[in-house]
Amino acid sequence: MRQSVLIPLVVLLLFALGMLGQYQLSPLNLTERFSTSAYEVLMLFLLDGEWTLELERVPLAIEIVRFTAPLVAVASLVFIITENFRIAFRNFFARFARGHTVVMGL
Repeated sequence: MRQSVLIPLVVLLLFALGMLGQYQLSPLNLTERFSTSAYEVLMLFLLDGEWTLELERVPLAIEIVRFTAPLVAVASLVFIITENFRIAFRNFFARFARGHTVVMGL
């Protein structure tokens, strides 16, 4: 699967899991405080999960998102930054490959 499809898919999956955890905390989080809940879940991607320290019991869904969201954010940045380098690296070493036939035409 291409990383341009995989990264947003994983981010959306983690966001949905975080919103499920917000629902497990309180069902009112998704009706009356939806924007605040979405903001809190998105802040987990930026290593800002201080709001979870105030909770007595943190649901498993939020624990999973709290751990994996920063990893996904850093991995996404690494993939984006190194994509152009990877293409240039392959193109540079393609000239040394043997056994290829180049076909040119109209």
